[in-house]
Amino acid sequence: MAKYDIFVECIESETGAIRFMKFREYGKYAVTGAGKMVMRYLKALLTIQGTDPHDLEYGTQLMALSGGTVGGALAGEGGANVLARDEAGSFLTTQNSLAVDKLREYDSASSALEDAERIQSAEIVNLEVGEDYYNVYIYLKTMAGEPISILVSLPA
Repeated sequence: MAKYDIFVECIESETGAIRFMKFREYGKYAVTGAGKMVMRYLKALLTIQGTDPHDLEYGTQLMALSGGTVGGALAGEGGANVLARDEAGSFLTTQNSLAVDKLREYDSASSALEDAERIQSAEIVNLEVGEDYYNVYIYLKTMAGEPISILVSLPA
């Protein structure tokens, strides 16, 4: 199984302060509120569609390109699944929509989630491709109205 190093940082909208998401070991700790919504969104976005045995439609094709890295595909490495740089925005928008639609489907079936844990919207606001990295800047909003800006950085 492939291993991905994924770094997530949140930029607080009012202060501009940067904070890194911390994921704790399974156990007595629980993630709630906007942090839970961010984690659920990232799981939906970064899970390769067809790999969840409970729901084969869960996930996107974001990580399935070019051996698992979109950066390599955008840079022209990896053969048949190479995206032209001008197609990247459209591709990311489609994958974002898949993730949001799946979360909304699960949200509507669950009465246990608070508004801060439900997604209202998600927008890809910027894409940055370097020689050895791939950054996606995403603007999220909870149903409680809390705006969250995140940066997902993946290796190229």
